[in-house]
Order: sequence, then structure tokens, then C-alpha cells
Amino acid sequence: MKLKPKKFIEMLKRECLSVRLFCVEFGVTMAELKKMLTDNKALDMEQSEKLIYIFGAKNMKPCIDWEAINVRCPI
Repeated sequence: MKLKPKKFIEMLKRECLSVRLFCVEFGVTMAELKKMLTDNKALDMEQSEKLIYIFGAKNMKPCIDWEAINVRCPI
């Protein structure tokens, strides 16, 4: 899964208490999160499942770059 960085950060600020707390829950450092978003690398299956579990499919739907992964939005 690939993310739209701007939309993801907006949702993260809206839904989480802090980015630092999210990083602890997600198991990454702030630097790793920044690199993941700026490089626009695809997340692996475990990371994708964890994000959808944390935020829910409804919140994640606009944050996923469906065109980049060549999939029509299933939601």
C-alpha cells in the first residue's frame, strides 16, 4: 500500500494525540516515518494491516494512493 503523504499527515493530526505517540504505536521512529512518507515507498502487508487497524478503513480510504498501486478503490 502507498500513502498520499499530505492526506495521511492531515488525518494523523486529526485522529492522533501526537505524531510521536503514533510512531511509538506503529513501531517506527520519527525519522523513519518522515523517510517513509517522503520516499513514497510501499508499505508491506503487516504495516498496511496495522494502519487500517489503528485508524479504520473509513479514515484510511482517502490517504491511500490507489492509482500508485494500480487498484480501483474497493471501499
